[in-house]
Amino acid sequence: MLTFVNLKQKKKLWIAYLNIEVFYNKKRSHSTLGYMPPQEFETRWMNQQSIRVLAV
Repeated sequence: MLTFVNLKQKKKLWIAYLNIEVFYNKKRSHSTLGYMPPQEFETRWMNQQSIRVLAV
């Protein structure tokens, strides 16, 4: 369990956690996504969906 000296310390740690979480989840490759970062996978998926809609 984490114990914080003050609110400022808690906020600083929370911001650091969010920065890591955002970087790790958006930019790292995921094996389940064909080793693509999630943002790239989503962009490709959205493009494929729009092509399918246009083809119908």
